[in-house]
Amino acid sequence: MPNLRGEFRTLCLDVLLSRIDTISDVFIELKSKGLLSYLTHRDENTQLTAMKIVKAIMVKLKPVEMNQIFSAITAFASHPSASCRNIMYDIMMWVCDNYREEDDVDAIEILRQTKDCLLRGLGDEDLQCRLMVQNFWSAETRLPGHTVDRLVAMFEAMYSPSTEQYFLSYATNLVLEMTSKSPDYQREIFELPLEDCKFQDLSVKSSWRHRHAAMTPLFATTLATQTDIEEGESMSVNVRATQQDVQFTATQDASRAPFNWLTQSSLDTFTDFSSVGTETSSSLMFTVGTADMAARASIHRPSLKPRSGFGKSRPGAQVKKEEKANEEDDADKSEFFRLKRRFKRDDEKTRVYFAKKNIRVQQMREMVKAEQKSKRESQVTMYRKYRIGDLPDIQIKYSYIIAPLQAIAHRDSTIAKLLFSEVFKAIFNKMDEVKPEREIQESIKQINSSIDTILSSSTNYFPPFISCVLDILFELRNKLTVDVSNISSCAVISNIQPLGIVVLEDQLIVQGGEEARSSKRGRNDGLTVSRDIATWIELARLYKSVDEFDVLLGIFTNKLGTKEITKKAVEAESRCDYHKARTYYEEALDKDWSTDEKPLDAELDLWDDCRMKCLNNLTQWKELQNVTEMAVDEGNIAKVWDDTFYQEHYLPYIMRSKVKLMLQGDEDQQTLLDFVDGAMRNPEQKSLLESRYCEYLALMYAWQQDYDRARHYSKMAQDKFLQEWCSTDVLIVSSRASRLQVLQPLVELQEFLEFMSLESNFNTNFPSTQLLSKWERRNPHVILDSIDTWDDIVTNRNVYLDHLSQKLTTSKTEDSMETDDGDIFLSSKVKLKLLMAESSTTQNNYKLSLNILAETRRQCKELDGINMLLWSHLYTLTHQKKASQNTEWSDDVFNSILSTGDLLGKYEKSGLLKEHAGLGRRHFVLTGQSHKLLASAVSNLKDLRDLNDKNQQKLKDLTGKSKPIEITQVLVHNGYEQIKKSLSFDGKSTLDCSYGMDEAYLMVAKYCDTFLRLEEDDEMSLSGKDSDTFTSTVIVCLLNAMKLDCKEARQRFPRLLQLVEMNPNTVEKFKEKCKELPCWMFIMWIGQMVALLDKPESKAVHDIIIDIAKTYPQAVTYPFKLSGEGYTFGNTPEDKENKAVKQRTEELLNDSLVSKFVSALEQFSQPDQLFKDWSEDIKLLIKKKEKDKIKTEFTKMYKLIFDHSMTSSARQSVDPSQGLSQVSQASMVETGNYIKKFGAKFKKDVEKMFGKDGQKIGSMSLKEFQQNFGKLYQEMDEEVKGINKKKELIPPKSLVDYCEWMADFSGSTQGRRLEIPGQYNGESKPMPEYHVKVVGFDPRILVMSSIRKPKRITIRGNDEKDYNYLVKGGEDLRQDQRIEQLFHLMNQVFVNNPACRHRKLHVKTYQVIPMTSRVGLIEWVKNTIPLKEFLRGSLTERENIDDRKTGPLFLHLEWLKKLTKENQIVQYCQMYLKYNKTETIREFKNKESRIPWDLMRRSFRQMSTSPEAFHVLCVNCAVSYAVMSICQYILGIGDRHLSNSMIDLSTGQMVGIDFGHAFGSATQFLPIPELMPFRLTRQIRNLMMPLQEKGLMESTMIHALRALREDYDLLLNTMDIFIKEPSLDWQINAEKQKQAMGEESIEAVEETEEDISWFPKQKVQYALRKMKGHNPRIITRDELKLGEKRSLTFSKALKAFENVALGDPKDNIRSQLPDRGLSVEQQVAALIDQATDPNILGRTYAGWEPWM
Repeated sequence: MPNLRGEFRTLCLDVLLSRIDTISDVFIELKSKGLLSYLTHRDENTQLTAMKIVKAIMVKLKPVEMNQIFSAITAFASHPSASCRNIMYDIMMWVCDNYREEDDVDAIEILRQTKDCLLRGLGDEDLQCRLMVQNFWSAETRLPGHTVDRLVAMFEAMYSPSTEQYFLSYATNLVLEMTSKSPDYQREIFELPLEDCKFQDLSVKSSWRHRHAAMTPLFATTLATQTDIEEGESMSVNVRATQQDVQFTATQDASRAPFNWLTQSSLDTFTDFSSVGTETSSSLMFTVGTADMAARASIHRPSLKPRSGFGKSRPGAQVKKEEKANEEDDADKSEFFRLKRRFKRDDEKTRVYFAKKNIRVQQMREMVKAEQKSKRESQVTMYRKYRIGDLPDIQIKYSYIIAPLQAIAHRDSTIAKLLFSEVFKAIFNKMDEVKPEREIQESIKQINSSIDTILSSSTNYFPPFISCVLDILFELRNKLTVDVSNISSCAVISNIQPLGIVVLEDQLIVQGGEEARSSKRGRNDGLTVSRDIATWIELARLYKSVDEFDVLLGIFTNKLGTKEITKKAVEAESRCDYHKARTYYEEALDKDWSTDEKPLDAELDLWDDCRMKCLNNLTQWKELQNVTEMAVDEGNIAKVWDDTFYQEHYLPYIMRSKVKLMLQGDEDQQTLLDFVDGAMRNPEQKSLLESRYCEYLALMYAWQQDYDRARHYSKMAQDKFLQEWCSTDVLIVSSRASRLQVLQPLVELQEFLEFMSLESNFNTNFPSTQLLSKWERRNPHVILDSIDTWDDIVTNRNVYLDHLSQKLTTSKTEDSMETDDGDIFLSSKVKLKLLMAESSTTQNNYKLSLNILAETRRQCKELDGINMLLWSHLYTLTHQKKASQNTEWSDDVFNSILSTGDLLGKYEKSGLLKEHAGLGRRHFVLTGQSHKLLASAVSNLKDLRDLNDKNQQKLKDLTGKSKPIEITQVLVHNGYEQIKKSLSFDGKSTLDCSYGMDEAYLMVAKYCDTFLRLEEDDEMSLSGKDSDTFTSTVIVCLLNAMKLDCKEARQRFPRLLQLVEMNPNTVEKFKEKCKELPCWMFIMWIGQMVALLDKPESKAVHDIIIDIAKTYPQAVTYPFKLSGEGYTFGNTPEDKENKAVKQRTEELLNDSLVSKFVSALEQFSQPDQLFKDWSEDIKLLIKKKEKDKIKTEFTKMYKLIFDHSMTSSARQSVDPSQGLSQVSQASMVETGNYIKKFGAKFKKDVEKMFGKDGQKIGSMSLKEFQQNFGKLYQEMDEEVKGINKKKELIPPKSLVDYCEWMADFSGSTQGRRLEIPGQYNGESKPMPEYHVKVVGFDPRILVMSSIRKPKRITIRGNDEKDYNYLVKGGEDLRQDQRIEQLFHLMNQVFVNNPACRHRKLHVKTYQVIPMTSRVGLIEWVKNTIPLKEFLRGSLTERENIDDRKTGPLFLHLEWLKKLTKENQIVQYCQMYLKYNKTETIREFKNKESRIPWDLMRRSFRQMSTSPEAFHVLCVNCAVSYAVMSICQYILGIGDRHLSNSMIDLSTGQMVGIDFGHAFGSATQFLPIPELMPFRLTRQIRNLMMPLQEKGLMESTMIHALRALREDYDLLLNTMDIFIKEPSLDWQINAEKQKQAMGEESIEAVEETEEDISWFPKQKVQYALRKMKGHNPRIITRDELKLGEKRSLTFSKALKAFENVALGDPKDNIRSQLPDRGLSVEQQVAALIDQATDPNILGRTYAGWEPWM
């Protein structure tokens, strides 16, 4: 038998199989005849028969004999033949049942392999095999029959690392199978239908041939193609419904098929019982009797023509002997002729016939394969039936939900994850109903142990499986706890860090400081540490793996007792200073800690990990190789397989460093090759290498020019990427981003391998050059791509180009005897490395950048001059950026900057600068920047002798001066002369340098403006000539940059308005340059320009305003109307010219439709609030005793609210600018019915109380007026709130009640000229013809519940969309608009700052459009909810925080009443005076305890669909709130009660609204002043538990504040509008402060300021102090002093308020810091300290709800 081949061997084995029972010593006989070789033979038939033989003899085999062939049997688990696998599973199942009780070593090993193989069978692709194995496992002899016990067994007995990918699907299947044994499985969920109606069966064509791409909803009438409707049925009113009865029968005999519990039969519509190429049984069931079925049957019907032997007797029939003899003779003759024909030569015709036949057979096979593939992809399985009726059929069975869910789970790992997780949690939570407490605890213990084992033994780390386990741990965190090191390791390797973070954070919250031994393997296992310390360390590791250094710093600074050197190292690493961080880590690892407190094992491991990460980011592969090899076993890297700790921590860096060194040409890498070869001989090690490092293996083999293996592993890497990408949750943005970064190197590897496979690519250089050009077009991004990605691409491309160059050189040498011309791709390699160095510089990795520059210097010199020039620029830029981040300059820094000047000077006259204009511009900009840095550094020196002699001499030689002041002035002047030269290169940029003219103009302007600012702040002195020159240069260059469409230049335009005001001689130059620009570029600042129209400097913007009014009238209309209310013109020629421009603008903007729209919006103002605003004006006039003005104001108020007899034209005669501040302009539309009702109701009362013409007011004292007004206003308030029975004056919700004109508006009749406001943003050229026009208004409005009752209206646009706006009446929205504009600029600052851009920091903004000083529109922010409502929405019914006896508000008010029964202002002042700090804090903590600590977390949990979603929402909220808080602090925004912040329900981001109190007014003017800089109360802090504000929030604040402080001048430019045009609120506040001042202060103000501009200047100065680093407690104190005279009571308590604000040096960080000059970190620490101080919060106004 060993000598037989092919079919004869198979036949011989079949014969042997038939007589196998009769052979003695059968195993010895078969073994001697090569049974093992037959099992491993390539021929499928041979293997199948060999397996049948093994199955037949298995009962006779001893364990030792079985073990000899068992490895060959288990290899069939991955065999392509289902028949072979079927027999293998039969053998395995027999072994499992019969070897279970054996104690033999061989039997135990066989049983282990058997279990693993049978578990893999649960995920078999073949349905029959899979069902057979499932039925084997589901038997109660193997798995418990009780649901809870089976669930426990899933983790304890049914997991294997090799089956991890299938675990979720088969575990869910085996657990849900228990439901099919319940009597409820076939029970209907709802016993009765919705209504009594008739249902008809709905036939669904599930044949894969009928599949189409449309995904129409089930209950839709458009699915006619998928339904069989009986004649007479109507689909117009019916909907899809379910049905219960099986409507088909099997077309094949399936009696031998395994039972499938999903279909409750041995059939499944996925089972293909027919032959290849025919329909599946499922298809046949639904096509019987159809025409297409008959057609297909005719195609495959066999021929019915007579064949040889036709008419002969059937086998077995009786025949005569003679006939038999004749037949034997005929047979002999036939055999003779057959043998004769065998030796005949085939003729041509026969050959052609068989050739064509073979082609037809091949074509048929291809068609069959294509059909099988299409069938697999398109097959539809019906697990339930449907009925159709008038209403949806709700009478569906439980099985109709369970079976389809399980079927989907088998095919989709995400569904399987969700399903298993929910099933597990549901069963777990019901255990107490079916088991006693003792058994429950035992089950929990088993589950805990099993999950721990699973996480520690996993090798594939399949993301859906790991995330499912972690999700279970997260939801059941109170009951399940596993080893934290396993959680972090699995989360990192599976790339699901956010989920691991959430699990560990919740464990810290739940378990607190519980003591437990860390099971993580470290260097010193004898040390026992607190469990929460170990958890913190692992949490830090997780955050570090996603480069979240902000949180990492918080952990090390506030939660761990780590060494100081750890904090320094992490801080350096967070700044991307990997060189310094590596130095710290090595110092810590090398230090002898025997004399000091020994660090934790986890901290030692962290140092080691971080050091390797730093070396990786520095691309120091040799050092990284040495570190990893020594850590494993002093160079023997094979020892890595001895410990999983080594595999997780060191193996990734071993592979990366060695492969990198190999690719870079290090020939001493035989150890890597030996290591890989040895691992490939071990199945487990091979599996791990191929699953995690296949891209490294591909590169290694590509370097060895083994392109076939490289192609194999690159395909594996691609499959791995696709699998990981599909299985990563879309919410885990960081993980998905990190996965994407491996894609480009992988794609380029595959392109290279494909290119190398075609010899034709090397006939010429053109294909290689084309490939290189394609790669260069997609170079990594300088900012967005990590150093890892850059290094992978640079290193790989160098290898690829070397191979291409070598191949091209070899081809040329073979074709002709040409000599080697060197590396033809050297220039491309060098440029790519320089790009990597530029990226390193941009990302602050200066050490790496300088290393690359040192490496490429020689190569740049060998190439053309342009490469060396690029090198010089990059070298200079790196040193400049590095120096600019140093607060204190050392001699080394001075020397490096001076050396860059020398280097650039060598190329000053190079012809390359003119040839490449971009290089020329950048060259002189860099030269100027070097002078600027030196000038700034020298100006900070007290004495030049602080520098070493060498640097002193260099500075003296450079400037010719010896004093610091003189040196500074010369440096500034020389730097200007140098940077100005950059403007002489007006040519186009090139590919080598894209530095444009716009950038050059902007840099020159910023250079000059920097020193002008320093001079204005008295920090530097410029020569008079330079000062004038710099001013004109800033104007010209900034406008030229704007002309070239520079966005930043447009943002800096307000600075030009300031310079023009300070230097009137520049007006003409300014006007001349502005004429060269299109007017749309100024639209962003139209509000600032129209505010100047009555100012002397307005001459500069006359032409701009007129041009915009002509071209874009609706961009000017609203700002102009608003500013026009405050214009005051004198009689000077300039005033007359200004007035003429104003009149000319009015003529251009004379649009009655816009005016009517504004007038209509005024009708939404709440009349009771207008009346209240009038009273505030009257109070001021009573104090001034101006009786005439009182009468005038009363008349205007009376006509506006109470007298509606005037016509529209009569109303227009009223001049609003001369009196009543509420009226912005005369009404042009009919007064609304609501205001008329209100006026009619209270008209007589007003006349009676104040007189018809207001004459009684003049004789009233202030107290009498307040009493009379108070009574009347209370009645109005009660009417508006609907306290009375009639409820006539509750604000209506219908548009027509406010304004009939809007209700009747139609774009077709009124004209389509009215644009929806807010479409002119100044970011790009407007196109009014495409702007959305108003076509109508929704008749419904929404009335808000706040005091002024703002209304939401809906404007309908001609683009068929609705636009929601909030109409705010009675308020001047200019302040809100300007603050939103400042927020927009702050966002631009964040974009320009690398740290903020990397973290995507921004403030969410919305449009504010003030129409007049008393009405405006605010964009409705969709999908948001007030923070107060958001928090209260998570309260349970029992948690009544508004209880009148135990609620915090009641407790607070009662606490105040203990002091005095007077009004609240007196109570709060007494509280500051009498209650000490200890008592206040104790009382405040008591109030906080009445509120659940986690309301905000609860609300986000309710919003979240998964733990990952919860993490993302919390992070978004915390980051956005931190940024918003800093921005609001800079602008002094106060009154941040819970209704003034909104939560975006789609993203979790925080949005600030209502900026009525800004620039410190909440501290200065509120009766009970605010002392906190922003809201940072308990609920907000606890959102980021367990770190609270220490970590992400604090670090985010630091990054945001640093960016704003660095670019503060941009914000100050914009704040100038507050000075030029104070809003009404500022005017009122200025008057209040003026009245509060002493007489001397008033006289001083009147002497220096002609108008009220002193007030906004004061407020802008406070903002500047904040951006200069002043201590927030000092700013709060100063603002308190400004409001000292607000009341006599407050004046007495002022000192107590100041003491609380200043804090206690013993407890408060802010009190320990200096008053000014704080670093960013110190300033943020002081802000947080003040915002969270319980001594401040405990005294805060009750309406602010500080306990929330």
